[in-house]
Amino acid sequence: MYNQRNCDNSSVIKLLNASFEVNKNCDLKIGSCSDIKAYKSAIVEFQALKGRMIIYNTKFNLCALNMRNIPQLVLFAVAYLGVPLQCPVASNSEFCYKNETLFTFSEATRKMLGYFVNRPKKGVMLKASIVHDTGKSCLSLETKMNDGKYP
Repeated sequence: MYNQRNCDNSSVIKLLNASFEVNKNCDLKIGSCSDIKAYKSAIVEFQALKGRMIIYNTKFNLCALNMRNIPQLVLFAVAYLGVPLQCPVASNSEFCYKNETLFTFSEATRKMLGYFVNRPKKGVMLKASIVHDTGKSCLSLETKMNDGKYP
């Protein structure tokens, strides 16, 4: 079960559709598309919530930060929500990840996923609020674990 949405219709990044799959090797394939207005900056505030409890909160500059310094689950969630993992975005266009293998989850990330899989009754909400030089974006995903496939 999942519910992905744009929090605001005037977003710079508007999620059109999204899916992902995790295989036995913990390779993560993302298929998501978004409609994007041009921007040069992206300050991301990312939250993961389980029920009402904030289990993770971080803020980073997507255009200036070395991707190796951002946890895999955060990069996955941001990419799943249709956000390009590079800046700037020079023109208004549709952006897609086409079932691309973006990550192979580390052992630590697999353990964290195991926590969610073994407690499926409460959903997880992932939320990205982004401030750009050309406006704002807000995207969210509410999900329950589902045997590795999320259409």
